[in-house]
Amino acid sequence: MKTLAIILLLSNFSFSQIDDEILGGPIHEIWPTIKGGLDSLYLNLVYPPEAKKLGIEGKVYLIVDLDSLGNIINIEVARSLGYGCDEEAIRLIKTAIFNPGYMRQKVGVDSNGKKISRLVPYKCKVSVPIKFKL
Repeated sequence: MKTLAIILLLSNFSFSQIDDEILGGPIHEIWPTIKGGLDSLYLNLVYPPEAKKLGIEGKVYLIVDLDSLGNIINIEVARSLGYGCDEEAIRLIKTAIFNPGYMRQKVGVDSNGKKISRLVPYKCKVSVPIKFKL
């Protein structure tokens, strides 16, 4: 099993404030987020009948590959719960709309010798826990 390298920080940060402007502040990265937050996905969760019948609870951890626009490229199950929960977690994450992640890219130096950089979207992998609780 691959080690989870990046953990998705779920928040309601507004990316409309960023655009592609030149920035010089302390932000190094902005992690990808699910629009509406993870809780918005749970509204569409359908508890698998077999898991419900057996009283199965827990978390399915998914590794989601995102392109630089926040589109899902690939989904892998990193930690399985079984009994139909893995399939439901994958179905649920496919309905998610991701805000892309941003990282600082150096673009040069101004006339005072200060580094100039901007935030650019990037491709990454994130870990998303999907909780199943009766």
